[in-house]
Amino acid sequence: MKKQKELWEPFNLADLFYTSTERFANNEALKFRIGHHYETLSYFELKKETIKLALALKKMGFKAGDKAIIFSENRPEWVITDLALITLGAINVPIHSVLSPAQLETIIKEIKPKALFLSNHELSSKLLEISKTISAIPLLFSFEKIESDGFEKLFYFKKVIEESQEGEKSEAELIESSLKISPKSVATIIYTSGTTGRFKGVKLTHQNLISNAIGVLRYVGVLPEDRFFSILPLSHVFERTIGYYIPLYSGASIGYATDLAKISQEIKDRKPTIVIAVPRLFEKIYEKILEKVNKNLAKKVIFRFAFGLKKNGRHQHLEKIFENLVFSKVRAEFGGQIRFFVSGGAALPVKLGKFFDQVGLIILEGYGLTETSPVISCNRLGDYSFGTVGPVLEGVEVKFNSTGEILTKGSNTTPGYIQDNDTKKAFTKDGWFKTGDYGFFDRKGFLVLTGRKKDLIVLSTGKKVAPTNIESQLESSEYIEQAFVFGDARKHVGAVIVPNLEKFSEKFGINGPQHLVKSQIVRDYLYQEVQNLLKNYASYEKIHKFIIQAEPFSIESGELTPKFGLRRHVIYERNLDEIEKIYQK
Repeated sequence: MKKQKELWEPFNLADLFYTSTERFANNEALKFRIGHHYETLSYFELKKETIKLALALKKMGFKAGDKAIIFSENRPEWVITDLALITLGAINVPIHSVLSPAQLETIIKEIKPKALFLSNHELSSKLLEISKTISAIPLLFSFEKIESDGFEKLFYFKKVIEESQEGEKSEAELIESSLKISPKSVATIIYTSGTTGRFKGVKLTHQNLISNAIGVLRYVGVLPEDRFFSILPLSHVFERTIGYYIPLYSGASIGYATDLAKISQEIKDRKPTIVIAVPRLFEKIYEKILEKVNKNLAKKVIFRFAFGLKKNGRHQHLEKIFENLVFSKVRAEFGGQIRFFVSGGAALPVKLGKFFDQVGLIILEGYGLTETSPVISCNRLGDYSFGTVGPVLEGVEVKFNSTGEILTKGSNTTPGYIQDNDTKKAFTKDGWFKTGDYGFFDRKGFLVLTGRKKDLIVLSTGKKVAPTNIESQLESSEYIEQAFVFGDARKHVGAVIVPNLEKFSEKFGINGPQHLVKSQIVRDYLYQEVQNLLKNYASYEKIHKFIIQAEPFSIESGELTPKFGLRRHVIYERNLDEIEKIYQK
């Protein structure tokens, strides 16, 4: 696909924002829900709120290089705070709202922030558990009115903005100084999600983030008329770059999800044109569509026939009929105005990509890491291939070392971590970043991922197994909700399987999670399902013994990272007794 023309390259993130507020002053920038109704901020209004906060922070002694933590879910105040920090040349350190008090404390002690912004009472209760550490932070701000008991001084965000003294001269001086901030200055420190148990602070500069946003926009065009729907946390760089800085650059609108439990209905109601998500969202929506279809025999027959025709290209004269009967109805589940989806954070099952593509809904899958701002490669509109993560972005370099590990460098790559020792370990002597992922280029030059270095299982026989591929295959079954594959230094691989309890309950009439887990009928069915799913895998990759777990892996239990990746060491340790029994048999 041809590159987009007339893309201007901002000097820094402040330049990106303030130029957009001039170009798209009257465009809707943010859409959010308050109570039972929606409110909006135009680009002009967003600029005014940002300037007021930046001036207030400056008066409180905030200066370039100071660090501030944002501990909040996605909301307009998150964006206003980030933009005010950018304006001052300060450093935003976002912390995911699901982290525990102990994890928070570790980050706060390392960062030593000048300020902390929190959203609500629920999150403030976490801070009170580490009140001694919090008391060392000079400035505390709350996005919502909360009880200040336990905090020495807590500023109410809205009041700070309302009382800020704004004048034409002070505003002009502030913007002028912001436009001089070096592109190589650190804009944010993002902590990796800690699949190995230890958080690492990744430094990203203005240049890192801008170059990545422009790199994506060269091949995936975004319009001022586009409406983004923000689901993933802004504390992660995937949402930050793709779902925030890119629409901000383009003059598009960003709407925030309010209830993740009702996400399908929210998308349907809000009618976005671009949705960024992890594969799990697409899986859930796919499952709901099938569930609706399978309840009615006539719908089931029409549905399967329609997709069969589309797949083999026969009877094209019937496609218009099925477009009205099936495909348009599936698109309507997403509001009917989607231009494309973007998927990242984990591998997208090929069957999902193909399913949505048949409907006329494109999912563009990409690849990257926090350390690469994040995109290294991505599929493009009109040029995509399922099972790959697309061509490498312009300005990004990729090569493979002798073991097949992906190495990268470019203007999007981090200058390093908070800890110098972490930086030394992450780069080769000649400056290539070691991603920890394995892959190769296919004949078209599209990058294909084959596994993660730290996840690689080495059996006692010497055979190497990439567990993520097997887990993805297992989770493609409607009867398997989640899977974790283990077996390092063992003679064969095994798995912890979380079954879809609802499906098994419907099939066998067995109620209650514990009854299902203990049922021999369920175990036998799962065994056969696993064998069928892995029939084309090598003998040493096949699973014959597994543990059934009733409770799903979750962020709250510590088994998932905030990006829904498996915390392997946690799941392994919690199931160690059962794992040992498997290998004793």
